[in-house]
Amino acid sequence: MRRTGFREMLAVRQARVNSLLCVGLDPLPEKVPAIITASSEWKRVLEHMCVVVDATAPYACMFKPQSAYYEAIENGRFLLQALVEYIKWKHPGIPIFLDCKRGDIDRTQERYGYAHLVGDSVDGMNFSPYMGNDCMKQLIRKGEEGAGIVGLGRTSNPSAWQIQDLGICRTLHLEVGSGIWNFGQCRRGDGRGPSG
Repeated sequence: MRRTGFREMLAVRQARVNSLLCVGLDPLPEKVPAIITASSEWKRVLEHMCVVVDATAPYACMFKPQSAYYEAIENGRFLLQALVEYIKWKHPGIPIFLDCKRGDIDRTQERYGYAHLVGDSVDGMNFSPYMGNDCMKQLIRKGEEGAGIVGLGRTSNPSAWQIQDLGICRTLHLEVGSGIWNFGQCRRGDGRGPSG
């Protein structure tokens, strides 16, 4: 049976609910309502996230968990997988896109792709392309055809201009290195560069 590709899945969902709403699923354990009293932190977060999913599903064209929020919780990987499984069971047809910004090469990037597209069962993920085409090659694997793979381009955070709007007069890695060094000097305050 042919796997429905991410783009097709998203287009069908957008048309079905007449919505472009992408619902971010970024849990903070301290924000879980006290009324949820499951036996462990990850179970409390899962219960809360399922409530959020159910409340927003009629309007959502996509769910977008951010991996760092789950990685920071004990048993967070299991929590993320349980949430994805819940969405696929209760709200089939809504694509799940993992915001993880992985950016490595060769076998390491292939492992990231496997971990998220197969292990976490998400429909798509993003990556940081700083290391060039090698970052993407290993994400496109036999068996995951149709997965949504999105490379970061121009981001919306306030300091993005420091790197992303550079009019390059020398190589990018020198500009990045200079920026990191200067940031370290500012943080340390003694002019000798980054500590540690």
